[in-house]
Amino acid sequence: MHELGLIKDLLSAVEKRTGPGKLKNVSRIIIEISLFGGIKKEHFIDEFNLATKGMFLYNDVLEIKEVPFGAPLTLVDVWLDN
Repeated sequence: MHELGLIKDLLSAVEKRTGPGKLKNVSRIIIEISLFGGIKKEHFIDEFNLATKGMFLYNDVLEIKEVPFGAPLTLVDVWLDN
């Protein structure tokens, strides 16, 4: 359940970068997860898909880079379709 809180925070951060109501225009969300942050990549993807079911965001939008150290999850970049 730890991932659900991170996903909620991630979606809030994405919306802050894109502006209200623009989540449907997101084509890529790039994040970093720390290998020592306690998050399993596959589990995070599953939880992300469950949390965003019915939204415009799907697994193919999410790009995850694993890094050896750092914050458990860091938003790196957000791409928008025009």
